[in-house]
Amino acid sequence: MVRADVDVSPSRVDVTQTIDLEVLNQPLGAIPLVLPTAATDIQVSVGGQSQVVGDWPPDGVEGDAVDRTISLSGSPRFGQLKIVITYTLPGIRRNTETISSVIPLVSWQDWDSWERVETRLNITDSLSREMNLTETASTYVLGTAADVVEASTQGAVAEVLVDIAASAAQSRRADVAKTWVQTIIAGGRRIDHYSVRVRPVDEIQVRLPEGVVFTLDAVLVAIDGREVANIRLNGDREVQVPITSSDIGRLVLMEVWYRFPDVVANGTMELSFAEIVDARSVGRTYLELVTDRNRHLLPPPSTCFSENEWIRNTVGWRRKPLLSTADLRQWIEMSGRESELTGANRYLYSSIGSINRVRIQVCSRTLLVLLSSLAALVFGVAVAYVRAARHPLSLAAVGTLIVALVVRWPSTGVLVVQAAFLGLLLVAVCLALRWWYLPVRPRIMGATEDIRPLPDGELSTKSLEHSRSHGSGSQTLAGSRS
Repeated sequence: MVRADVDVSPSRVDVTQTIDLEVLNQPLGAIPLVLPTAATDIQVSVGGQSQVVGDWPPDGVEGDAVDRTISLSGSPRFGQLKIVITYTLPGIRRNTETISSVIPLVSWQDWDSWERVETRLNITDSLSREMNLTETASTYVLGTAADVVEASTQGAVAEVLVDIAASAAQSRRADVAKTWVQTIIAGGRRIDHYSVRVRPVDEIQVRLPEGVVFTLDAVLVAIDGREVANIRLNGDREVQVPITSSDIGRLVLMEVWYRFPDVVANGTMELSFAEIVDARSVGRTYLELVTDRNRHLLPPPSTCFSENEWIRNTVGWRRKPLLSTADLRQWIEMSGRESELTGANRYLYSSIGSINRVRIQVCSRTLLVLLSSLAALVFGVAVAYVRAARHPLSLAAVGTLIVALVVRWPSTGVLVVQAAFLGLLLVAVCLALRWWYLPVRPRIMGATEDIRPLPDGELSTKSLEHSRSHGSGSQTLAGSRS
């Protein structure tokens, strides 16, 4: 299957093509492509490995496309193969009239060698008022809107013809496609890294949360990895980020770093995050909470979906996010590499749309173990020494409470049960000592008495009294008989 994602703007057209193929008959050592001569910044990767395109653009070549065979590094390939090609075309200038334009695509030199070809198109243009495909009659339009067209066709597509009716003014709101918020709470400080894939149409205004350090030296903004030095701050905690003409109308990666003063990371916390003013959120948002190793997040935020799984640890169980930091960077298409955080607890949550505010509860490991173990110890000692605590109704009530806790808040329940292990261990020690030093007395007629040896003096006195009483009784019996 061939998928082409086309992002149209007045300054440039960004194209990302993905070719999913399966090599069956003979190994594939090279990929024969047909590349548009107007394309620039061509990058080709096969199976996640970058390939060398060679000298580009070619000199002295006539025509709209040129054949280029790219040799694959390493051994020839069999089986499933994924080819990703990205390149840039000249922008499409527009006015209030309808404009017809041709968008060339990368194609295979010999499509006849393919058993079946299916092409899917996704064309976006944030400044369009209406957009229609006029490529072929066999193209089946899956969905259309003022600025998005999705289509599919059985067969190969070498170029796409579109009719674009441009808006009279750039009055549309910015579209947010993806958002990743990383909040680090450690050492009494909080630092946020707000990353968003956004399609701007004008200057972007970012509103920061309350309590943030709102100074120029405490706020950092970058667009596609380039720091924006001429940002402006106003009195409503808003950061005005200027956008260059080349970035208007296309998806860009905007990153904002900001920090807070001293934060007490215990108990209930209200966390609010940055947001783009008057933006339309149409994508997914990931929220990554990071705390130091000695602090745990109890119940998850109720407004998000949990993206964590429980795995075995050295002692007990712990939560692990389904996506690592590297996976999140790749998801939001962030260049460069960043080492994974070590010695910290990571929690990942997601939502469809934006996440502006969440409520969390954080507890230190020391306090969690102290309270859980103390409760377990008190209950265990009560069961050992208080008869009412051993009543079936009391045990059933405590068991029901524990089950309700685990069912209502599974994450909190697992943490509490694990933290109570020390208290349960002390209860076992108390029971062992009680059994050793205070053995249980046998039950006689519903009562219990301690089995203890009588002192020697008391034993002899008891024996003498018993003998006398026994002898007197015998004499009396003999006298009566005589």
